Parts: sequence; C-alpha cells; structure tokens
Amino acid sequence: MGEVECQKSIKHLIEINCLSEKNSNILYKCLLSDDSLKQNEMFTRANVSGSILKIELQSNTCEDIRYKAKNIYDYLHFFFKTVETFA
Repeated sequence: MGEVECQKSIKHLIEINCLSEKNSNILYKCLLSDDSLKQNEMFTRANVSGSILKIELQSNTCEDIRYKAKNIYDYLHFFFKTVETFA
C-alpha cells in the first residue's frame, strides 16, 4: 500500500509587544514587503493592533513550524537591534 500523507495543519502564533504603535506598524510593513519571507511562505498572516503584532505560522510538520519560527525570531531580533541602533 502507498503512504498516506498527513493533512493535519499545525498553527503557531507569535505575539510581539513592540512597545509602541509606531514600531509595530513599521515591523508589520517590513514583514509584508519582505520578498524572501513571502517566497518561502514563512508566515500565513500578520495582524497589528496598537503596539501588539501577531504573526501566524502554519505547516503540516512540527519541523517546518520550528524552521519558520526560528527564521521569524531571527528577523525580529535583527529588526529590534536595528531600531535600537538608530534610536
């Protein structure tokens, strides 16, 4: 018999307090305009509300969710280090 592919979808939500509405809006725009993140489908959707940014990841495997989460966390780390440098 052939292998059966798992259709179960795993979702992971990353919630970031950007400390200001300005920072959350800048980060939101950066995420949406980043071609690499889009091409690699690193996140399903992003939503901003005040200083809070929520990023949803979705995949069929835990390994892929971990990979996407690590890439998003690396992106966030770079973003906040850059903001800190120029603040």
